[in-house]
Amino acid sequence: MKRLIATLAVTTLALTAAVRAEDKPAKVTVGYLNLVNAQLVTKHLGLLAKEMPGVDIKYVKIGGGGDMLRAIAGSDVDFGGLGNPPTAIGATRSLPIKGILVINMLDYVESMVVRADKNITSLKDLKGKTVAAPFGSTTHYLLLQALKEEGVDPASMKILDLAPSDIAAAWLRGDIDAAWFWEPNLGKAVKNGGKILVTSGEMAKRGYPTWDIGVVMNAFAEKYPSYVDKFIKAECEGIDFWLKNPEKTAEIIAEELSLPLEDAQRMMKGTGMIPCSTQLTEEYLGTSAKKGKFVDTLISTADFLVKQERLPKLLPRADFEARLSGEGDRPLGSVPAGLPRRHIVNSCKHVTDMNLAPRHLRAAYRSGELKPSDVAAHVLSRLDDADQSGVWISTANPQGVMAKARALDARIGEIGELPLYGLVFSVKDCIDVADEQTTSACPEFAYTAKDTSPVVADAIAAGAIYLGKTNMDQFATGLVGVRSPYGIARNPHNPDYIPGGSSSGAAVSVATGTSSFAFGTDTGGSGRVPASYCGVTGFKPAPGAFSQRGMVYACRSFDTISLYTCDPRDGHEIYRVLARRDVEDCFSPVDSAGWTEQASPARPLNIATPRPDQLRFFGNAETEALFGDGLRKLRQLDLSVALVDFAPFISVNDLMFFGPFLAERDVSVGAFLDANPEAGVKIVRDLVIGSRKFTAADAYRALYKVKEVQRSLRDFWQVHDALVVPTVGTVLSIDDVARDPLTANFNNGYYTNYANPLGLAAIAVPNAVTAAGVPYGITFLAPAGRERLLTDLACAFMGASAEPEHLRRVAIRAETS
Repeated sequence: MKRLIATLAVTTLALTAAVRAEDKPAKVTVGYLNLVNAQLVTKHLGLLAKEMPGVDIKYVKIGGGGDMLRAIAGSDVDFGGLGNPPTAIGATRSLPIKGILVINMLDYVESMVVRADKNITSLKDLKGKTVAAPFGSTTHYLLLQALKEEGVDPASMKILDLAPSDIAAAWLRGDIDAAWFWEPNLGKAVKNGGKILVTSGEMAKRGYPTWDIGVVMNAFAEKYPSYVDKFIKAECEGIDFWLKNPEKTAEIIAEELSLPLEDAQRMMKGTGMIPCSTQLTEEYLGTSAKKGKFVDTLISTADFLVKQERLPKLLPRADFEARLSGEGDRPLGSVPAGLPRRHIVNSCKHVTDMNLAPRHLRAAYRSGELKPSDVAAHVLSRLDDADQSGVWISTANPQGVMAKARALDARIGEIGELPLYGLVFSVKDCIDVADEQTTSACPEFAYTAKDTSPVVADAIAAGAIYLGKTNMDQFATGLVGVRSPYGIARNPHNPDYIPGGSSSGAAVSVATGTSSFAFGTDTGGSGRVPASYCGVTGFKPAPGAFSQRGMVYACRSFDTISLYTCDPRDGHEIYRVLARRDVEDCFSPVDSAGWTEQASPARPLNIATPRPDQLRFFGNAETEALFGDGLRKLRQLDLSVALVDFAPFISVNDLMFFGPFLAERDVSVGAFLDANPEAGVKIVRDLVIGSRKFTAADAYRALYKVKEVQRSLRDFWQVHDALVVPTVGTVLSIDDVARDPLTANFNNGYYTNYANPLGLAAIAVPNAVTAAGVPYGITFLAPAGRERLLTDLACAFMGASAEPEHLRRVAIRAETS
């Protein structure tokens, strides 16, 4: 096996014979297609991590061949997978990649499905019909080849370029009559009135085989040749496992793709896996001395694409052979003209068929690549997917969503005046949207809202598209995300772990790619804790920056609406659009420092962090080490921090869930709970009603305490520009919370509870990923008016481009106080 893998690597890569010392990559990013193949086995079993100990392995799901080409062009992946048409396109456009192994051959896992009630019995019956396929993919190539063989003019029908999930959505709406695409979305069409007309396997027998091949970026291959060998070895082990353990493999496929086991078994039979021991034969890759049939297939595919005017010219055979031998590469790192850069969102795990990040969408709208109706149709098709389990309490009427989106299609000329044009968003279900139910995750409490929260109304007026209401800890009482009769929003990284709360569904909707941004709320950390567990950004303004009208209050004195996005810059930009005074809200200040942000200080910035003896990780040595890594990451940016006394901050914590501030929840929903003794999740009900033990004197003492702490911190904020803390101390599983729900919840709030009573703004961003696969975040806090500074700090920390660039230049003075 070792000799085989080494031979395969050398043959396909033509790595230099001279042995040289090489560095160890800090991170390896693998882009994988949402297909049924052994890459899912390699990923699931952690085979790559075993081959590369100490390397941060990142798997990024990519929707199709076109998206994979863009990810490669943008240097967003180190390894990827391409079918033969995208490979031909990449070779012709001189993408800096090399083919290294056969991932799979395609049979009926890719097929043309037609509507059973349309009397379509041959390709000739497609005349006048509407057909869909992802352009540039293997299925689009086969569709055109099949039509050519049958003598059918493609112009005789309407052929749409749609991503697989959008095809499934269009099928369910009845917009298309036929489509050639792949599982698992193919199965949705078959189960809803479809029948298979032609399979990719049948086309292979006619001389048009299709396959997916693993590729590596040239830059990575040249810098880390031995790690390419390790990658090949891991993939070969995955293929070997698939072939030897079909029953266990089916279970893995079912889990990875959230499929019924029988569907996974059926799809496996439609995918051909090639043992690595045969990949170097003439039938497949061949050797450097004698190329295999894959080169012939690549050339014939490219020739067809040239004739279809999808490629400008047919390259010489030697150029295609170089794609499988490493010779004839163009300069590394260059991006071919005409192929747009599309960065994979670095703080969200699930990048699906469509990137909904605000910056990306607005660019795609301006270029004409997408329309709001495309995005809306895509998202609506996703709302019943397995990763949306427990996320939504209610969703907007699909016809209304599509009508809003189509109206925006016609207003593309106003995109400059509509700062949130075409962005899809979700709303935590304690925030009102007119004519929609607000439940606060308590069905008996539900009411139909007469008016829309001013913050949500402003978002809609700015061009955003409302999708629905998301799940939450009942009455926003919790930081765990499991206190809801509507189920638990599934943690997108590990379903055994909590999503964080109380704004659980909001964070998951962003993390799984069904919302461009989401509205949560934050009283004691609900806008930050889920950001850590779900690997997204949580932007919490200081109380008063957003209107509080139109919501079910938890603690009206200092509640605030919060934002979830994938990128810190997006959160800040949306905040700037929506933050304003509300003259009808008695808690809205006449002026807020958050509405007119302070200029960054001319002096070097000072950042504070708690003394080590005041940090709490609740027995989790891993998260303690990860926070230490985060501080070192700041120092690598030429940023250093001061160790400070954290006691003033945490002295406020007990007032939230074990003190008199809890009584504000009784003011909000206590009368309802009295009138409905059977309503409410027990632990929530007990907490709210239990708050009645506190007296008016306790409440005044709490208010005095907060004022005293605020006064004591005035000098602190004169010296320090921001405070950096872990977002949570540890990561909790669902079972952990079930064993001790009160302690688990309070521990989750150790670094968050004090922020709103003290009037602070905060931004929570991803820091690292635990061994369990659960993200672990870090939070920057500061007084109102420093929101831009916090955002730039977060961007610099995450490796994004801070705006302006002053954070790249400053040296932060280290102090110990």
